[in-house]
Amino acid sequence: MTHAAHLRNLTQSAVSQQIKRLEAILDCQVLLRSAGGITLTEAGERLLPEAVSLVRSNDETVALMTGTEVDSDVRLGVPQDIVSSLLPKALGTFHQAYPDIQITLVSASSRQLMQMFKTGQIDLALTTDDNRDDCATVLFKKRLVWIGAIGGQAFKRRPLPVAVGHRECPFRKAAALALSDKKIPWRSVTQVGSLEPVFATLIADMAVSPFLTGTLPAGTEEVHKHLPELPEFTLHLRLPERGLSVSEKSLWDVLNDELTEL
Repeated sequence: MTHAAHLRNLTQSAVSQQIKRLEAILDCQVLLRSAGGITLTEAGERLLPEAVSLVRSNDETVALMTGTEVDSDVRLGVPQDIVSSLLPKALGTFHQAYPDIQITLVSASSRQLMQMFKTGQIDLALTTDDNRDDCATVLFKKRLVWIGAIGGQAFKRRPLPVAVGHRECPFRKAAALALSDKKIPWRSVTQVGSLEPVFATLIADMAVSPFLTGTLPAGTEEVHKHLPELPEFTLHLRLPERGLSVSEKSLWDVLNDELTEL
């Protein structure tokens, strides 16, 4: 609420009163206030994407009628396993071209990002998956490869120690299927929401892990010649059905140019 008041150049009390008037008009509660902070109610979650769409439409109307571009923040969702390897150059290019547009990065699993995208919590989403829908534009396809510590020996151990994320992770499922087909016994070394423990176990030569080619963390190398081949995965950029704002279109152009060349 404090952040919203700052953006609107209002007092926190004034913003609270506006929310109360909105709830009175809609005859429902959109925010749930508790000691832990403020969260959206079920009604608030339904309202959020519509509210975002209205704000975008207002900005575009102002830009059209005044002949000026109204810049706004863009919330970009990026999978944890590619954010540090693929995004810096593209974001640098974007910032140089559009220094007034602020990008908020949201890093999570592709499954979580798709859910956040559907509920309007992020504007654009990069996802590594095979779920092609009307919102998904293909940027590139890359093969999964096995990686481990440079000069490491973890790939020789049996059962094979594999550093993977949550059970819902598509890379985990692909790795498990490939190992099962070749009857290679394996065990999970990590099961986490963050990739930092995965990086640590890889660099320490405690495990191997499936990563997209070209996204290897520092201190690791491919060891796929010693293990079963893994499938390709597609990097999608998901665009909202409501259409793109001026700022979102600018970001889309840069991401499309930069990432399709990789």
